[in-house]
Amino acid sequence: MKLLQKSDNGKTFDISKGSRIEVRLKGNPTTGYRWNLPAIRSKGAPPDSVSILIDQYILDKPVLVGSGGVRKYIIEFTERGIFDLMFQLKRAWEKKPPIETFNVVMRVQ
Repeated sequence: MKLLQKSDNGKTFDISKGSRIEVRLKGNPTTGYRWNLPAIRSKGAPPDSVSILIDQYILDKPVLVGSGGVRKYIIEFTERGIFDLMFQLKRAWEKKPPIETFNVVMRVQ
C-alpha cells in the first residue's frame, strides 16, 4: 500500500488496478478545521471504481486537550483510469474557500 502525505501534494502516481493507498494529513479538529474529500474526479472509469474504505482521525500521543493528530484515509481503486483526489482543510459550516488543499492524481493501470 502506497503512503501519501503532505510532501506528495501536486504529484502524480502510477498504481495497479485493485491497489489501495493510504493518505495521512495532519490536522486539529478542535479548531473546527477538518480534512475532507469532497470530490474525486475520474477519467476513463465509472465513479464507483474508487472507494474510501477508512476515514479516521488518530490523536497525537500523548493525548492532551486541544492537541492535534492525523486524518487517515484508505482508498481503493477497482478499475483502470485517472483519478484526481482533491482534499480540503476547512470548516464545514463556513462558505469560505479551504485554508489548505492536498491534491494528487492516481493513474491506475
